Amino acid sequence: MTKTSAERLVVCIDNSGYGASLDTRKIYMALHDAAAETQNMLRVIDGSGEDYLYDKTLFRSLSPRLLRDPRFLKRIEQARNSLRAGRGVAIEDVDIE
Repeated sequence: MTKTSAERLVVCIDNSGYGASLDTRKIYMALHDAAAETQNMLRVIDGSGEDYLYDKTLFRSLSPRLLRDPRFLKRIEQARNSLRAGRGVAIEDVDIE
């Protein structure tokens, strides 16, 4: 395994087959693993705190710049507060079909 300390943030867009390990729309830390990337895999630290290989197509990279944008952070906090207060619908509950 060729793993370095380089890290990046990714969001899970599909947890098919990994429902016990991954949550859709959750942000995870991905570790650089050159060998895994040649196989179209991504090394991700999942909810257990351990790093495992997952198919790259299950994730999208997040821009570090976006995560520092105060407008984005404010909007996320507003959305969380609305859900906590019982207003709105969690994205997981939206029927898109």
